[in-house]
Amino acid sequence: MPGRKGKSGLTEFGIQLDRLLAKLKEPMTIADYTDLTGLSYKYISQLRTKPERRPGSYAIVKLLKPFVDFELLTLDEALQFSKVTRGKVLTIGECKSLFPAIREKELRLAISEALQTGGHDSIEPAEIMIIENDYSVPIPVIDFIKRESPQVVKMLEHSGTYGRRYIDVIKSLDSKIKEVRLLIHNPFEHMISDLQRERACEQIRTLKLVDFEGDVLKIRCYNRPASLRGRKFDNELVILGWYTYYYDPNFPEYGKNQIWGHNNPLVVSRLRNQGKYLGELFDRCFNFLWDDPGSISLLTVCTKRCNLCQDGGKSAGNKEGCFVSEEWLR
Repeated sequence: MPGRKGKSGLTEFGIQLDRLLAKLKEPMTIADYTDLTGLSYKYISQLRTKPERRPGSYAIVKLLKPFVDFELLTLDEALQFSKVTRGKVLTIGECKSLFPAIREKELRLAISEALQTGGHDSIEPAEIMIIENDYSVPIPVIDFIKRESPQVVKMLEHSGTYGRRYIDVIKSLDSKIKEVRLLIHNPFEHMISDLQRERACEQIRTLKLVDFEGDVLKIRCYNRPASLRGRKFDNELVILGWYTYYYDPNFPEYGKNQIWGHNNPLVVSRLRNQGKYLGELFDRCFNFLWDDPGSISLLTVCTKRCNLCQDGGKSAGNKEGCFVSEEWLR
């Protein structure tokens, strides 16, 4: 509950605030944070320790803005923060103040999704949780991933649009991650629509901005129909969902053939007790597609189809604008 007081003597706001401050690369005291907000030290101290005090509408933007500026809070996370700490999500006006670059239509959609999501105010994710969709992945799950600092991550995606969030989270960790394996559907073989092909290509292109050290990020493209989607973090946590095929008349611009994944329910499970069976299911599907003879390396996809390379791939990784890094030329 927003007004509850934990064993630490802090309110939910105090707990969430201290967790955000701890994630900053440079240590920051409450006094320094107060200066950034423009609010009084007394007011923030009361929010942290007095259950009857909650962030007011005039203050919530000031309280969250430093963390948005430091890129520690996404729109979905800010909505969840507000919901957990004051019992209601951000208003459209508050969202516009914090995220001016996001279109109003997208802001309203995110607010709508947050309103339909149950309040996840636990610091630890439960053994098994069922959440509404990708928009609703609660802060505790992301925090758990950051705290556990996984060494090996496996991701089974279609276009990869909604999996990119986890890659960014992993990259932000200080730990030396050993391996990130990413499966994306081959953009040029059996892709259900031009829209999905464009999405997959765009995600592959933007991956050049993820500067992992050495040969950490490995990408393969599978050709079989997409069914299971998921992300596994070591042998600690798995997030599973499904791809479904149907026509949504609300999105005619997507074409007659549509595939949906991000708006389907997700199962989030710790990999112990009964949760281990979900981990085994993910491993079976992922390993089959990774080793499938029909799956090919990203380099093969790029050099055969990308219009940046017209010489059979001889200039891949060197041609200006090419998104194939040297680590993938294997």
